[in-house]
Amino acid sequence: MCHWTHGLWKHNGNNKPVKSDPLSIVEEARKGKKFRCVEYAVVVSGCLNAVGVRARVLGLKTEDVETRESGVGHVVAEAYLGEFGKWTFVDAQWDVIPIRQGVPLNAVELRKAIVEQQKGLELSGLSFFKSVVYRHRVKPYLFYIDTRLDCRVGVSGSSRKPETLMLVPVGAREPRVFQRKWPMKNLIYTHSVRSFYARPL
Repeated sequence: MCHWTHGLWKHNGNNKPVKSDPLSIVEEARKGKKFRCVEYAVVVSGCLNAVGVRARVLGLKTEDVETRESGVGHVVAEAYLGEFGKWTFVDAQWDVIPIRQGVPLNAVELRKAIVEQQKGLELSGLSFFKSVVYRHRVKPYLFYIDTRLDCRVGVSGSSRKPETLMLVPVGAREPRVFQRKWPMKNLIYTHSVRSFYARPL
C-alpha cells in the first residue's frame, strides 16, 4: 500500500486537493493532480484503515518550528501492527518503512536509530532511493511529533477541546506557533513516549 500510494502522483509541495479525504485525493490524482506529503499520508492511512490495519497521520516538525518561515514540517503515517504490538512509521511520499533487526520502527525509534547511527537500520521500500539521502532529509523533522486524537475521516474537531497530541522531547519548549504565522491551538503536550504510542482502542 505504501508503494501503491507512492506511485499515484509526483510530489508537489505547493498544491492542495479540493477535498482532503482519501478517495477525493485519489480521484484528483487520477486526473493528473500532484500533491504534498500530507496527501500521501492521508491516502496511505485511509487505505490501511480500510483493510483493518489501524493507522493515523503523523505530523513531524523541526526544533525551530516556531522561528523558521518555511520547510519545518513533514507528514507521514503510522500503522499499528498487531503481530509486533507496536506502531510503525510509513512514509508514502518516499516509499519508506524503517526496519531494524526485523522489527519495524516508529518515528521515535527511527530518530534514535539515525542519531545514534545504529547498525542494521533498513529503509525498506520498493522504490529506488539512496538511504543516506533519506536519513539526512528526515532527521531534522523528527523532533516534535503529533497526531490527531480522533483520526476518523470527515470528523471535525471542536474549537474548544484538544484535538492533537504532541510528543515533546524532555527539556524542549512546547511550540505555540507554526512557521512564525499560524497559532498551534488545541494541543495536549506530553513527554511520555508510552502515552503517545499507546495501543489503539
